[in-house]
Amino acid sequence: MICFYLRNEERDAEGRHVGMMDGYRPGHDLEFVQSFYSTLASALEACEYGFALFNRGSGQECYFSGRSMSVGDLVIVERIGGDAASLAAYKCASAGFEPVEWEQRFDWLLDGDEDENDEN
Repeated sequence: MICFYLRNEERDAEGRHVGMMDGYRPGHDLEFVQSFYSTLASALEACEYGFALFNRGSGQECYFSGRSMSVGDLVIVERIGGDAASLAAYKCASAGFEPVEWEQRFDWLLDGDEDENDEN
């Protein structure tokens, strides 16, 4: 599986991170951080692996810039198998991950053109 870590950058009028306070909501401003691969059996296990990678002090963290993965951030999982790939989105919750509807275009991640995401 290839996974994409998207940091929730939505802020309220006072500049506070809304995602950290209220969790992910459709339409929040998301920023691509990094992709990672997982050979784990389930998408949720891949999300937990990503949580360890992107949290300083976990003992398994990788190099990345910015804050650690937090409540309201997303992991998009692309599972490749059979004749087609499938995408699933999971939000980081206060305990574990929860599946979410995610209708934003995905091709900006594959193309590396982050500006296209701003339109959706």
